[in-house]
Amino acid sequence: MHEESTLRECFDATPDAVPEARHLLVQLVERDCPEASEIVDAVGLTVSEAVGNVVRHAYRDSPPGLVEISAQVQYGWLVVWVRDHGAGMASDTPEPGLGLGLQIMHALADTHVTRPPGGGIEVSLRFPCHAPAAASG
Repeated sequence: MHEESTLRECFDATPDAVPEARHLLVQLVERDCPEASEIVDAVGLTVSEAVGNVVRHAYRDSPPGLVEISAQVQYGWLVVWVRDHGAGMASDTPEPGLGLGLQIMHALADTHVTRPPGGGIEVSLRFPCHAPAAASG
């Protein structure tokens, strides 16, 4: 994982993890990115989508595993990582959902999805953590 993280938490990959992770990250934005209040909703929604994907898809053939959340403010950006050690991405899932989670994440954040060594999926989400530039007119 990321050694210099401002935040690092592990949750059981159950439905309760979604609002817990969302709340944790919204608090982090409010504390560490006070000049960037416009990202609060985007962070909350994308983290909810990423954790929800882990809950629905990552551990489908086994008991719930863990979802790891880490976040760091670096160089004016908030970077959030959501990681599981489950089955990875597959099209055959008993609960496919609407298939919009990744689209939402890509629309609201600089999003990267990787398959780390050892299995699972890691989603990184990057948001500006500074005041928006004033519009010149």
